[in-house]
Amino acid sequence: MSEQGDWIKKAAGQAAAVAWPLVAKLHDYRVATYEDSADPAEPNHPGKCLFVFWHEFLGILVPKWGNCPVTILVSQHRDGEWISQIAEALGFKTARGSSTRGGSAAIRQLKALAITQSIGITPDGPKGPRRQMSQGPVYLASKLQVPIICIGIGAHHPWRLNTWDQFVVPKPFRRVRVLF
Repeated sequence: MSEQGDWIKKAAGQAAAVAWPLVAKLHDYRVATYEDSADPAEPNHPGKCLFVFWHEFLGILVPKWGNCPVTILVSQHRDGEWISQIAEALGFKTARGSSTRGGSAAIRQLKALAITQSIGITPDGPKGPRRQMSQGPVYLASKLQVPIICIGIGAHHPWRLNTWDQFVVPKPFRRVRVLF
């Protein structure tokens, strides 16, 4: 990739990192947990778990979890570079890899990070099929020796992008619910 392309992606990531959390404040956002420590935004979150959520809801969680002890697994696909830049600008660590490209290197990186960090992954990403869980989370949790915490997410009548995952964009002033 060219230096100009890198600069553009980094600048876009920085701009999204500023705008995204501001837009997220326009939602009626509520979190419910079985136990408060399950939420990485809570100060008593112990870390060391594997969060799984559908790819379409990435835009709801990322602005709320910024600067939390969570590493996000991002594909090495060129679209993953945009996500990586935004996530890093929001204060996340990222590991790059997927089942089709760079997976073993990502697992090694995640294993080192899982000592102090929780890991966030989308079990149906990066290509789908939508809402079908792959074997990756169970394999990764067993390798990292951490529990899996599933995250349920809902948005009241959101906009949906014309993408493989029907990416969710919540409408302002509408309900967004997150359940750990």
